Amino acid sequence: MRKEDFDAYKKNWIDNLKDTNGYNNVKTWFDTNKNFVFTPNVRTWISNTFSNESSVIGYIGENNGTIYLMFKNTSETEFKAIELETITSEIEFIERKEIVNLNRTILNTNLSIKRQSKEVFDNKINFPEFDETTAVDTVSNWNRNRMDWFKTNFDGTPENTIFQEFKIPKKSILRDLSSFNVDLNCLFGLKMDQTLNKMLPTLVFAGDNSEILNTPISVKTFSNVSDFSQPRPPLD
Repeated sequence: MRKEDFDAYKKNWIDNLKDTNGYNNVKTWFDTNKNFVFTPNVRTWISNTFSNESSVIGYIGENNGTIYLMFKNTSETEFKAIELETITSEIEFIERKEIVNLNRTILNTNLSIKRQSKEVFDNKINFPEFDETTAVDTVSNWNRNRMDWFKTNFDGTPENTIFQEFKIPKKSILRDLSSFNVDLNCLFGLKMDQTLNKMLPTLVFAGDNSEILNTPISVKTFSNVSDFSQPRPPLD
């Protein structure tokens, strides 16, 4: 993607938010269930380009009725664009929960058993904000209510309330994988923001069809290891 295209697509989206026909355009652009597909090429580029960042900014753009999620490096010399395309295959969400069983035996100074115990607890390390149920509900909410959400915001000041970019946790894209040889599906969702007490769009990542590491057998999973991607505006 060229810089001039990046700037033009971004401007097109912002101009539409101010257009009196903006809502009618959006009804056409978001008329079917669609997603962004992060290819191995894009995932690797993000990993290399933002190696020291915990999050990346994805900018919304539009060109000839197609919506794009766009990225640029800090020096604005490299640009990537992902097209919002119609979903053509099933997307599965699976929540991976690790249960840890801890057996403990304490010996006294005579090496006799003093106490034994068993404990069971969830492994909360790197636990995502979105569990499987929340992810599905968030995506379903967008599917059912996206046009009502757009209509409400176009009736106000859409340039101040409708997303122009998203702050995305990088781990949602990279997933702690040793390689990026699979596609990653990214869908819009609607999630209640407790601070603003209103529904806000977010991006939900699914479809990382990869092997779970450190398991005795090869297990395939579609894992929703993702957190809330902040829409800007209204969030800063």
